[in-house]
Amino acid sequence: KVDTVYGGHPGSMFTISVDNAPGVRPGFEIPVFAGTRVITVQEDGTGCSVDTTVSIKEPPAIAVTFDTTGSGKPGQTPLILVELGKDMRLNPVVTHALPIDSVTYTWAPATGPSYLTPTGDPLRPYTRPLDLVTYTLTVRDVNGCLGTGQVIVDVDRVRNVYVPNIFSPDAKNNENAHFSVFTGPGVSLINYVRVFDRWGEMIYNAEKITPGDSPYVMGWDGTFNGKKEDSGVYVYLVEALFEDGVVRLYRGSVTLIR
Repeated sequence: KVDTVYGGHPGSMFTISVDNAPGVRPGFEIPVFAGTRVITVQEDGTGCSVDTTVSIKEPPAIAVTFDTTGSGKPGQTPLILVELGKDMRLNPVVTHALPIDSVTYTWAPATGPSYLTPTGDPLRPYTRPLDLVTYTLTVRDVNGCLGTGQVIVDVDRVRNVYVPNIFSPDAKNNENAHFSVFTGPGVSLINYVRVFDRWGEMIYNAEKITPGDSPYVMGWDGTFNGKKEDSGVYVYLVEALFEDGVVRLYRGSVTLIR
């Protein structure tokens, strides 16, 4: 906009026009695109006018990038790896969007199996995907300018089930006193834990065990029908269900020491 016009006849009023468009009074905003523009100032009554040319530059385009150092190649969509069952916060960098406190952010996909969860900071939500997903962030500022960026999040399908091979129920410090199944992120349920003696008889069975917040699932204490089992080697079967729907069976042997 043109704020002030001076000169001409005392007390004269002026109109401002751009590229021969209808005129407005000084102080009013005139929306224009970038490029070379001709501004005409005309004095009321006399018709006297003066032209001036200004060059308006395009503002820098809004840029949306993701810091994924060491992944992907230049020009490719960046890639982030997240462990199954863990939350990860997306951390894009947005530049040239002004004013920054009036910018809107739109993520896609925002719901569904990608598990994109909003936070108090719409620019940096959390994700907990079950499979590879490409997220697109669209940024819009108050001027209607748009910028987009993409990031690929893939899942590291590590299976966090750990089964020990030795335990001692009579340990005085109570450490390693149970045959326990240890679990980590990504495990939804231990379907069952079964222990068999050397003759194939099942002497321990626990089902539908939810890992919860405990670092391990309490298991067999080395007894059967209230009687202590002898030291020796026993066979186990452990079936686990993971967040991505995979069911895996673990089998092996564990040594009981008294």
